[in-house]
Amino acid sequence: DGLQERVRLSGIICDALPEGIIFQDSGGRILYANSAASRILGVGIERLTGTDFLDPRWRAVHENGSPFSDQEDPGKAALRSGRSVTDVVMGILDPERDCYRWIKISAHPQIGDDSPGVSGVLTVISDITEQRRSEKNFQDILARLRRSQEIALVGDWSWDIVSDIVSASEEALRQMGFPADYRPRFSEISECIHPDDRAAAADKLKEAMRTGNPYTTEFRIHRKVTGELRYIVSMGEIEIDDQQKPVRVFGINQDITERKAAEEALRRSEEKYRLIFDYSPLGLFYFDEEGTIVACNDRFVDILGSNRQQLIGLSMLDLPDEKLVVEIRKAISGDIGNYEDIYKAVTSGKSIPLRAVFAPAVKGGIVSGGIGIIEDISERWAAEEALKENRSFLTDLIENSGSLIYVKDRKGGYVFVNRK
Repeated sequence: DGLQERVRLSGIICDALPEGIIFQDSGGRILYANSAASRILGVGIERLTGTDFLDPRWRAVHENGSPFSDQEDPGKAALRSGRSVTDVVMGILDPERDCYRWIKISAHPQIGDDSPGVSGVLTVISDITEQRRSEKNFQDILARLRRSQEIALVGDWSWDIVSDIVSASEEALRQMGFPADYRPRFSEISECIHPDDRAAAADKLKEAMRTGNPYTTEFRIHRKVTGELRYIVSMGEIEIDDQQKPVRVFGINQDITERKAAEEALRRSEEKYRLIFDYSPLGLFYFDEEGTIVACNDRFVDILGSNRQQLIGLSMLDLPDEKLVVEIRKAISGDIGNYEDIYKAVTSGKSIPLRAVFAPAVKGGIVSGGIGIIEDISERWAAEEALKENRSFLTDLIENSGSLIYVKDRKGGYVFVNRK
């Protein structure tokens, strides 16, 4: 009676366990299965009893998708070897949901009291389907994070001040030139910083550790091994303990080398166009979308005989020269405006033979203003007038000459004959 009671209690305990418990005899046939095993495997206890563990209907597969062979059955492997086979991951088909349920199996051989050999095997199974799903989701998140950091050139890191060990993402390590699985000391990272920037970067960090405030610093680095120069902006926050002492620094580094190169190219371009703007022999000026002058070069001021203070802020749409205003409106509308006439400057009263071109400045498909180019054409007009006078003088001279003057073409035909 006592033995039966212990068996009954053992059955109650086994049925209460969340893990599946299966006992197989020396031939591999299932003698006992608890409720959890029936639930995990999706087979009734009656159907399990007396069968082999590896049911062909399960289409059992490894994690790589290859099928399990009968020889790979963890229970039978433990029976053959007399040693435990643990943590075997197996996928079994759930016919109701038409998907695989994943289980982890550990099989432990049992030595009988009356015989020296293995009398059976105790197999413990756990349903790890949700665990694998969570792990996969976590790995997917990590993969997206790694990809995002690669695209944004942003890497995260943390520095344990006590141990001087830095834990960093692959992107942060790549920026410095370290292997992806490396855990450098903070001193190694400091050595990567350009010698001319090292002291300033250290001062920023020391000040943040003293005050507990976040910090941002920018410096150059030389990558490990290659020595390639890169520009980094680093931002960090300080973690302090109960005694208000800094114990850890959390930060991100962004590689801004391409941005720096673009800024330098832009600076050089701006410098080049600034030189052209400032020293052009033509008068140049910028105006906004309302036709107000916002910048001009010295030649523009000289041509109009005015001063810069009077010209900057001048609204050209309010000028009395209607012909000029029409051309400026064209530029503001996105077209090219052309003007040639005698212009009387409202800021100086000077009348100037003037030629002007007004071109729209377009940004993002929207006209934000324009640029004007003006030229004092006094000399050209004087030369054209002199040419007209010379032509008139020569015409009178030829017509009134006492000699016969004529011009023939190649065929002998007369094309011009004077009065004589």
